[in-house]
Amino acid sequence: QSGHYGRATPAAASCTPCSAGSTAPANSTACTTCQAGTFAPTAGSAECTACAAGSYNKAAGSVSCDNCTAGSYQDKTGQTECTACARGSYQDQTGSSTCKMCANSRTYTTYTT
Repeated sequence: QSGHYGRATPAAASCTPCSAGSTAPANSTACTTCQAGTFAPTAGSAECTACAAGSYNKAAGSVSCDNCTAGSYQDKTGQTECTACARGSYQDQTGSSTCKMCANSRTYTTYTT
């Protein structure tokens, strides 16, 4: 059964679910940790899922993805970081896959705390 593994002994009577953040194809004897940029939210997940555009994760074995922060974006799936908006553009929302262009030669200033 996908998402489960069986111990490599003849006495195995059932399969054990892989923990969240890992998965196993059918007939496996071990679980595989999801790579950075992907996740498996629950135990027994059949496959790792790529982080959606607008999100990322940096760690292998993740159970979720993080939204890109305001001022950054990610337009691809399965990524490990977000990209800062270029000069002349901005993003005021989290979890975005694009940046917005500043209107009429205005610039957007980033303030850090």
